[in-house]
Amino acid sequence: MWPYDCLGLTLIANIQQHQYVTEVGTTAGLIVLVQPQNMMPFPEDRGKLVSPGYQTEIAITQVLFEAARPVSPSRLR
Repeated sequence: MWPYDCLGLTLIANIQQHQYVTEVGTTAGLIVLVQPQNMMPFPEDRGKLVSPGYQTEIAITQVLFEAARPVSPSRLR
């Protein structure tokens, strides 16, 4: 058991770096992307690369926006 197991998700991955094909790419690891289910994933653009052999901690914060009261059309004139 890790010291911070009670604080969130723990993921242990077996990267097997010796099986990577060096002609295809020079990096090994995981790309982590957390997003809403209804969004198209773009892990290459928005994800975080997690390198093998290191402990990596990623913190996320949910931010909720509340819409302001709608402006009546009569006030726009």
